[in-house]
Amino acid sequence: MLGAVMVLAGERARASDVRHEIAVGTATTNSSTFTTTETVLLSVSADLIGGRTYAIEAWLELLPSVSADKCDLRIRENNVTGAVVRSARVSLDTAASSEHVSFYGRYTAAETGAKTLVLTGQRGAGSGNIQRISGPTFPGYLIVNQVS
Repeated sequence: MLGAVMVLAGERARASDVRHEIAVGTATTNSSTFTTTETVLLSVSADLIGGRTYAIEAWLELLPSVSADKCDLRIRENNVTGAVVRSARVSLDTAASSEHVSFYGRYTAAETGAKTLVLTGQRGAGSGNIQRISGPTFPGYLIVNQVS
């Protein structure tokens, strides 16, 4: 677990020292296919506290239609045009073979209240289309954990 605090026997720990899950967005059906249009793949709404830092974790499977496509992933505030929290480019090497993607970013809440965070995808290079695939036994997750 990233950002975890180890507490040894006999030590005292504050609740704020321990990372804990705040909210989980879950997808159990496939997304639409996408190419160069940035598309929301996962979404989560969480009640955050201003000034605290949160770990945003995405777990998903991506399926390219052709080999050597690249997918640009972004964690954004609010929606597909919101401020970027973190971005990365993922290589999808094998056509019609899903690839597991784990993606991590940190977000410090500017204010207390409900906040929506989204994971978006867009083909950044290549010629095919890409799809987030999910099912009841292999869901996609966007998880918010409090870390400080």
